[in-house]
This record gives sequence, C-alpha cells and structure tokens, in this order.
Amino acid sequence: MLGAALLHALWNSLVKSADDKFLTSARVCMWCALIAFAAALALPMPSAATAPFVAASAVIHVVYFILVGRLYRNADLSVAYPLMRGFAPLIAAAIAAVALHEIPSPLGLAGVLVLVAGVATMGLSGLKHGRIDRATLVVALVNSAMIAIYSVIDGEGGRLAGPTALHAFAYNAWADALTGALYLPLLLAYRGAGIARN
Repeated sequence: MLGAALLHALWNSLVKSADDKFLTSARVCMWCALIAFAAALALPMPSAATAPFVAASAVIHVVYFILVGRLYRNADLSVAYPLMRGFAPLIAAAIAAVALHEIPSPLGLAGVLVLVAGVATMGLSGLKHGRIDRATLVVALVNSAMIAIYSVIDGEGGRLAGPTALHAFAYNAWADALTGALYLPLLLAYRGAGIARN
C-alpha cells in the first residue's frame, strides 16, 4: 500500500512539474499500459466474470488520466493531490455500502471522516490563499469520485479474478492495458500523430 502511494505521488509530481501536463499524464498512462500488457501475458488469465469490471475500470481510468492532466495547470501539488486523493475513501465507502452492502466499522468510518476533514481544511486554506482556483477544485473533487469508483470496481474485480493473488494482479494488468488502448485513439485525435515525436 505504501509503495503504491509512493508511486502515485511520484508520477503526479512528474505531471505537475512538466510543461505539457496533459501529454505527461498521457505518457504515464501509455507506459503503464505497455508494462501491464507484458505482465498480463505472463500472469494466469483472470476469470471471464471480470470482463465487465476490466472494461468499466479502463473507461474510468481514462477519465482519471485526462483530469489529472487538467488538474495541475492552476493548483499547487501540495493542495490538489491531497484533495483528489483524500475524499476518495469516503466516496468509495459510500459506493461500496450502496452497491456491495459493505458497511465500514464505526472506527473505520471515524478514521475516514477525520481524513476527509483534514483534506477539506487543506483545500479551503489553499483556495483562500490562491494555491487552487475554484474550477480546479471542482476537477480535484470530480477526480476524487473517479478514484473512488475505480477503487470499488477494481476491488470487486480482483475478488472475482480467481483463487490467487496472481489472478488479482492479472485482472489489474488487463484493466491497465485496456486503459492505454482506449486512451490512445483519444490522444491521437486530440494531439495528432506528432505526439510520438514529443
């Protein structure tokens, strides 16, 4: 979990520091897709029941990557990233409760609420001091919802994938590979074939 958090923070900082934030976010997506495709071919095939989850996860991830490319145009990483990530657990808990009837324990829910209160305070402070504008705040919150949605989808998809952890990894690999496959035509339509030289 900590490793995943570190990798997410690292690539978000790369996008923030880049001149072309949209293209950098797209590059991350494409490289992840290539690595994931290679991994998917080496891993056991996940259950056929995961196919709708793979497709739904890929579509949501495409939206997520596009919004990350937009997010850092007008906001500090120190404000936008915690807001985007910080609200996702509460939204995910609500979706899981309604869709999967998974109710968090009182202690777990209290922990999520404390987390959300902290990031909400940070976001309001950032807005007050001009480190994030209102439009970017909306993008951060919408992308927080995207994170929550794909987290619930991937959690269920991973459970359905098969009897071992390798099946769950394979599910994730196929979802990431499909994300790149879906994103590439949009990227080419928006930026043209010249992006390969950039």
